Amino acid sequence: MFVAANLTKLVRGAWLPLLIGLTAFTVMTTWRRGQELVTSERGRLEGSLREFVDDLQLDGSRVTTVDGTAVFLNRDKETVPMALRANVEHNSVRHRQIVILPEQARRLRRCRRRSARRTAMARSSSTCPGRRIVDRATTTEAMHRTRN
Repeated sequence: MFVAANLTKLVRGAWLPLLIGLTAFTVMTTWRRGQELVTSERGRLEGSLREFVDDLQLDGSRVTTVDGTAVFLNRDKETVPMALRANVEHNSVRHRQIVILPEQARRLRRCRRRSARRTAMARSSSTCPGRRIVDRATTTEAMHRTRN
């Protein structure tokens, strides 16, 4: 009854907000589906980190190891960063030490700013999920060790 009573408004301009809403819905669903497709394809291209490391150990003679530390950002701890895979496949080079930082490490700076104002109890809370993964002192110390 309510829908039937308001159908006359459709002709007088109610079609415009409906069209805008339908367009927004179409764009958002297309975006989400595209993101799912890209994520699944990227996961397939990256491959398993465990298999990649095993292959490097088996075919170590074809890959040259150079001094230094390489740092790669990656969205998943189970897959190989695409930059690392491309470096090994195209340049046949890998660094002596390789650090793979998860995507959560990007939020560390903001978390450190927040946690500097809090007590030690609040710092150990889960407000900063990547907090325990990378510690600036440990990373700096590891980089100094590789230079020596």
